[in-house]
Amino acid sequence: MHTALSFKRLLHLSILLLVMLSWPACDPDMPPAPTCDDDIPTAPITSNSCDSGPLLDFNNLSDPQAGVIPLLANFCATDYSRSRVFRMPEPLDLNLIIYVNYPGGVLVEVLGSNCEGNLPFLIECITVEDVAEIVELNVEASGADDILVRVVPQQTTEYDPGINPQDEISVLLVEDIGNPQTFNDIPVSCSGDRLQRLIISGPGGVGIDAANALGLPISESCNCSNGDLLTVDVPYGVDLLTLRPKARVRTSQALNDTTGLALDFDFLPLIPPLVHPGYDPQDDTYITSSEV
Repeated sequence: MHTALSFKRLLHLSILLLVMLSWPACDPDMPPAPTCDDDIPTAPITSNSCDSGPLLDFNNLSDPQAGVIPLLANFCATDYSRSRVFRMPEPLDLNLIIYVNYPGGVLVEVLGSNCEGNLPFLIECITVEDVAEIVELNVEASGADDILVRVVPQQTTEYDPGINPQDEISVLLVEDIGNPQTFNDIPVSCSGDRLQRLIISGPGGVGIDAANALGLPISESCNCSNGDLLTVDVPYGVDLLTLRPKARVRTSQALNDTTGLALDFDFLPLIPPLVHPGYDPQDDTYITSSEV
């Protein structure tokens, strides 16, 4: 009798354990975990910000992401119909350079999983509103073997991302942003021939509107008699050659009329040795004409 009772109890425990192991999670509302059997692209990674490398571009934002994309839980937003997901390779202590070339921003979700049936969990939720931004991602202590990043376009009252085929989100991972050289405390770009900023000019009011559409901080401005003239600071690590066409698209989408609007680089001209006796030909230092 005792043996039969023990056998039944053992059988019940075994069945209960089997049922528990078959559950995807304790929360019935959570979707199944990623299994890594998917088509999620892995973001490109470079060792330093001066090697811009190829970007991972997401476009056709009005449509769902193509391929086999795992069903993920809703964490930071309510509408994920236009979200884009990419995988983050090791090392996990990286900088995400993100370009948003439409008026508006994105939510960036960093999710952890291990591809073995554990549900994804939220590591971080970040809002990006500028045309280009650098986000530090340090998820070494998360305990996750697989890191997914989901970017979610945010609709504004003025603009609905995806209505124009030029709308695009681009990402790049960089191990080390580095410390820039500076001129008059302004960072100099990796190329060494320009300051890390853009010059915006246009008819009165248009230049200011363009700067506001880009979301970048205005460092100098003049509401001159012939129009607006401004400079906006670009985060060091953001490639100016990559940024300018995206900034042009963003301003053209945001403004009704961009006639006369120009986005230019702030170049540093070379000063010939005879004009500047302290010039060292072995030192590629650039100075502006204001120091002549």
